[in-house]
Amino acid sequence: MKQNSAGSTWEVEVNMVVLDKYLGIPKPFGPIINGGCCLEEKVRSLLEPLGLCCIFIDDYLSYHKLLGEIHCGTNVRRKPFPFKWWHVVP
Repeated sequence: MKQNSAGSTWEVEVNMVVLDKYLGIPKPFGPIINGGCCLEEKVRSLLEPLGLCCIFIDDYLSYHKLLGEIHCGTNVRRKPFPFKWWHVVP
């Protein structure tokens, strides 16, 4: 990185690719606790009970070092929602 600039220190899970119930998530390379990455375990514990399948992908050299993540290298065509999702009130 250039001087006076900012970038991510590690891969950020939110920069994933969603393909139906499958999530292509940047591998965070977090601390290993009980034989597994504690960051991956936390993400799995939050998303897999929702019926989602977490797939962690090592994109460190291919995208992260070049200041990108998995979503930067994808071009996913999606069917638009039949409603104006931005009007949905939780």
